Amino acid sequence: MYGLQFLCMFMPGTNSFCGDEVDFKALIGLPFEFKMYVGDLVALGTGLMSVQYNFLNFYIGFRAAKDKTYAVQCMLPFFYICGILWLSCIYSQFWEQYTLWFIFGVGMLITSITGHFNLVSCSKSKFNPFFLDPLVFIVILYCDYNRVFAAKYVAAMYMMLVIERSVAYVSFMRSMIHQLTSHLGINFIVVDKSKLKK
Repeated sequence: MYGLQFLCMFMPGTNSFCGDEVDFKALIGLPFEFKMYVGDLVALGTGLMSVQYNFLNFYIGFRAAKDKTYAVQCMLPFFYICGILWLSCIYSQFWEQYTLWFIFGVGMLITSITGHFNLVSCSKSKFNPFFLDPLVFIVILYCDYNRVFAAKYVAAMYMMLVIERSVAYVSFMRSMIHQLTSHLGINFIVVDKSKLKK
């Protein structure tokens, strides 16, 4: 699905290539002027494929679900992520300069939610789609937009939220790995000191 991104990532001269303009009128004979940069086409194509992939999964999952309300609840985290990014780009004073922090924070959140969702799916348990992170984010964004605190304190609040998300995810994965390796009776990254050369 993300082949376009990988192709551009490994091509020589990617920056200059993504800055090239494509003239669709000349390329495919459109009756009107339409030009786009290659980088914009890659981003648009990736975005459209992501939407198609996710909504197709939503549709298939919803149709197959016995409990339609629960199926809709399982879709909520996807909309949390879209909402967080949308609100950030509109209302945060830090969006322009620190976009990567917002994307990384959202990435850690959706990765953590996906891990929990996979865990409860495998154990045939109920998934709880309500997470504290989006509410904490809304409070921080409110402080950010209304300049409740100095910018450095609001930035620290955002950073702490991203760090908390990252630590929570790593802790979750550590717990999963240790439980799995314990169940299978194997060691995970344990050095047998008796076999070390002296």
